[in-house]
Amino acid sequence: MADDLCVVLALLWISGIVDSLHTSFVVESSNVVGGSVLSQFSVDSLRECSTRCLSEDDCGGFIYLIKSDDKAHCLLIDVNKSGIQTELPVPEAVLYSGMKIHLNEACSLRTFAFERLVHLKTISKELVLHSENVRSLEECLVKCQERSDCRAAQFNRHNSSCDLLRASPSTVYNVKNHFAYSDNRDIYENNCLEGE
Repeated sequence: MADDLCVVLALLWISGIVDSLHTSFVVESSNVVGGSVLSQFSVDSLRECSTRCLSEDDCGGFIYLIKSDDKAHCLLIDVNKSGIQTELPVPEAVLYSGMKIHLNEACSLRTFAFERLVHLKTISKELVLHSENVRSLEECLVKCQERSDCRAAQFNRHNSSCDLLRASPSTVYNVKNHFAYSDNRDIYENNCLEGE
């Protein structure tokens, strides 16, 4: 009986945690989100595409592109199912793609929480606010979002190290003085900062 009560309490606690998470997106230009296409339709904006994905439980990501009819289109993707490769566009045709992430705080009225800049790392130690190893990219992004001084997160895909940065490529005067190519790191610019 006591074991059953513990299980029920644990489930209630876990469901409370899940309910308190806020869903947003990491967007990236010229990238194809893999998976099965749930639906595709024309849209007026990136925001409309992301909002439609948020409203569907099976949607784990989206692809926003301009098709040959010169109209913006949105593909909603179930990232947990394999899809038919020919249903997906080539990366060059994609304006933006987005992957769902779960944050502890809402990203107030923003279309997306972070923008991924692939194969980029900081070369300026003075930009690093904090460094630690994390279990996942999502954990790294949550840590950045929780700090008011974190402009970007740097994530190492090979060893899961996370660096919180006080500046991003969009906020420095000369990008080449602060950032360089990397085989295994990406920068995630924080779009959740107020007043940005």
